[in-house]
Amino acid sequence: MRLVTFQEIGSSEARLGALSPADKVIDLQERHRALFGGSLSELASMLALIEGGPAALDLARSLAASEGEELSIGKDVRLLAPIPLPPQIRDSMNFLGHLVNAIDGRNRRNGVTERTKAQQERIETFLRRPSWYKCNRFSVAGPDVEVTWPHYSNYVDYEHELACVLWKGGKNIPVEEAENHIFGYMNFNDLSARDVQPDEMAMCGPTKSKDFDDGNVFGPWILTADEFDPKTARMRSWVNGELINEGRMADMHYSFPQVISYMSQDETLYPGEIIGSGTVAGGCRLEFGEQLNFGDTVEIETDGLGRLKVRIAER
Repeated sequence: MRLVTFQEIGSSEARLGALSPADKVIDLQERHRALFGGSLSELASMLALIEGGPAALDLARSLAASEGEELSIGKDVRLLAPIPLPPQIRDSMNFLGHLVNAIDGRNRRNGVTERTKAQQERIETFLRRPSWYKCNRFSVAGPDVEVTWPHYSNYVDYEHELACVLWKGGKNIPVEEAENHIFGYMNFNDLSARDVQPDEMAMCGPTKSKDFDDGNVFGPWILTADEFDPKTARMRSWVNGELINEGRMADMHYSFPQVISYMSQDETLYPGEIIGSGTVAGGCRLEFGEQLNFGDTVEIETDGLGRLKVRIAER
């Protein structure tokens, strides 16, 4: 099932919905009122549905399959980020190809032909264990957003990722059980101010290179885990309508279950947390020693997860 968070045009209220086969929005709470004459707390938001567990999801499925009003995207409603205010965002690095390409791409841009010892050590560290940083959970945007780039940066870049959303919390989760903790998957465009990033990576990790308004872009929907196949999902990105990269989720060096299990070692994870996959190889301009321009439109797509469009505003 494809689940969305939306607003009716002219309203500021965020509501939980599902997409019909015709790509129209079903207001799940309103559908429940029409059928049963009352509201349910489990249908109040995406987080409420996740916390409601399997019974709430089964109810959402039955409501979406019933007959009733459907709303047109753009005409009646607009889509928001599926979880507008997540309890936590952790972005990991799981594609070795991206790490190697990004190091070499930055070196080429700087006229350097060989990796430094520190860069080689970073690759070796990647191969020893999963790694991640915690994003600004308040800097979230949804589909078709126009992003005003931070004034302190002139190096505009995107990162094509996908993210999983946790269904069940837990601590010390075994790898073989971790997949059962995943509620669903969605696209993630991790916008990056590349000229600010090097100094931060040498200290405590990403801060202002990532933490600016609308820097974490998700959507357009969450696809429930039962309908998504990580082994076959392809990832594609476009700049100004030109296809510039194709990759595969299967190239992740660490799987989401491996990452979740490692994250949960002596640390409790919670329902609704978002975990990014890291950038697919070729899924940013830094890897090619290039950058985006102000005014560019970037679209990313993962099989089953739809296409997520972002425009960088003119400066």
